[in-house]
Amino acid sequence: KALHCSVAFFINCMATSTIQNIQSKEMEDLGFEKLGYFSLSILYFFLGFGSLASTNIMSRIGVKNCIVIGTFLDVIFCAA
Repeated sequence: KALHCSVAFFINCMATSTIQNIQSKEMEDLGFEKLGYFSLSILYFFLGFGSLASTNIMSRIGVKNCIVIGTFLDVIFCAA
């Protein structure tokens, strides 16, 4: 089970990173200047804040539920 989860998270993170980089480049190509990089910086700010709050959230709803919710939200982000 751990190997399957590791492979799934690797693929999910690889897809998310690729989409973030493509989004930044496309926004610059469409004339939005550095708006793609600003949106990435906002995203990484909230990821940093979330990592600080994650231990409290995981203790309340459980590790397994956090993994499921996080993966679901990443899939929604990639689909958008």
